[in-house]
Amino acid sequence: MTRLPSLEDLERLYAARGGLSYGEGVTQLEHAVQCAALAEADGAAPSLVVAGLLHDVGHLILLDRCVKLGKVRPEMLQEPVFQSVIMDALAKHHPKVGAAVCKVWKLPTSTVEAAAHHHDYKLGGHHYSANLVAAADAFADNMGIGVPNKRVLDPAEAVFKDLGLKPDQMNATLVQFAKLLPSVRLVK
Repeated sequence: MTRLPSLEDLERLYAARGGLSYGEGVTQLEHAVQCAALAEADGAAPSLVVAGLLHDVGHLILLDRCVKLGKVRPEMLQEPVFQSVIMDALAKHHPKVGAAVCKVWKLPTSTVEAAAHHHDYKLGGHHYSANLVAAADAFADNMGIGVPNKRVLDPAEAVFKDLGLKPDQMNATLVQFAKLLPSVRLVK
């Protein structure tokens, strides 16, 4: 029988691997907190806040497993070039692994869906919670949270179309986030 993780297990995982680069000027942990904070600021259901926090947990699980099996040496993770190559190699499988683990952990369906499909919006996938997480990513980039260059939001992007967001709604959301989240700016 698979043992469900405790909060301490998740804390250990994020403590061990959460400081690694997410690849956009922020760490894995900072990215997770940003997405969760944006969901919370937007009044999302608690399960969607959890989805924001755990949508990329597959990255951490795969990486932790690779280190424990000796496939990746811990010192390699301190070298930006190696870390980038390793994370790119794991990127393809992290949604599937994250979703499977969230399902085993008996997390809400919206959290499992967000972990499984948060990159599918690029293909026009219709997964509400995953699209919310992807939109939170885009809004954070536009606000300059964790990135050196702000991202321009395009209302024609599949993620915004699938959520039914119009340009005026996107602008209003950005204004609201700017008011609510001054402390989330984690630019390094």
